[in-house]
Amino acid sequence: MNQRKTQPMFVLPASASTSLSQMPAFVEHGGETTCRHPADALNSRLYGFVVRAERSALDRWCDRMFNQPSGGTEHWVAAGEDVLVNFVDIPTMGSTDPLDRELGVCQEREAAIWFPVYDVVRHRFAWAVPYMFVDSGLALTGGREVYGFPKQLGEIDMPRTDEAPAHLKVSTE
Repeated sequence: MNQRKTQPMFVLPASASTSLSQMPAFVEHGGETTCRHPADALNSRLYGFVVRAERSALDRWCDRMFNQPSGGTEHWVAAGEDVLVNFVDIPTMGSTDPLDRELGVCQEREAAIWFPVYDVVRHRFAWAVPYMFVDSGLALTGGREVYGFPKQLGEIDMPRTDEAPAHLKVSTE
C-alpha cells in the first residue's frame, strides 16, 4: 500500500498578514449557536447618550484590560471624559450568507457603554467597550464568538413604539 504524507489544508484570506501564515482550516461540526456573517438587522433603532465619566476610572480600566496584561508593551488611555451609553433594538436579525439565511431570524435588545481610547504606542484612536448587555443567548454567543464583544445577559426594558421611549432600562445580576 502506498502511504503518502498529506499536508493539512490551510485557508487564508488574501488580506491575512504574514504572522497568520499557517492557520489551519476551520472545521464545522454542526449545531453551532452562531450564524455566518454578514447579517441583516432590519427595522433597528438605536438611542445613544453621551455621559460624563471620571477619566481616572476610565484610565484604570485601560490599565487593567490592556496595559497590565501586555506586560507594558501596550499603553492605552482614555481619550476623554465622556462615554456613550447606547440602547439598541433589533426586532429582526438574520444571516445573509447563502448557507445560513434559511435558518431563520432572531431578535435582540442591547445596552452598552463605549468610550474612545488612544493607543500611545501606535498613535491611533479606537473604541473600548467595557460593558455590553443583551437579552438573547444567540446575540450573546454571536457577539462574543464572531466579534469578540464582552456581551453578558441582561434584562432590557425598551418599549417598541413609533416615538422615542420615555424610559430605557437595563437590569443585570
